[in-house]
Amino acid sequence: MNATREIRLARILIMLSIILDIILTLLVLLAATAVLLGRMPMPGAWVIGALLFALLAGGGSAAGVLSLHRLKSGCVREASYYAFIAVVLPPPNLIMLFVGGLLYFAGREPVAMAAATPG
Repeated sequence: MNATREIRLARILIMLSIILDIILTLLVLLAATAVLLGRMPMPGAWVIGALLFALLAGGGSAAGVLSLHRLKSGCVREASYYAFIAVVLPPPNLIMLFVGGLLYFAGREPVAMAAATPG
């Protein structure tokens, strides 16, 4: 697999991961809101945990967006670092782990920006 195909695959997987992270964050926030409104009987500590989880998941989404931005600007190695950061933040994102490894090893080859753009 050459570097341009790896980068195209990485872009698609990063976008998928960001979308799934945002959906998960919104679902957790929706559940926390339902508990706060009294529609779901849960302990109060659950709400704090859910809000903390949503905050950290949002940080993972932000790291994914930074990874996508660095990939579009041609910095493949930096994009792999941001993808690895997104893995550490909850939820453990196995898609970003794969993308980080893919970009890390694809970054060893010099990639021209024109070759990295789809089209």
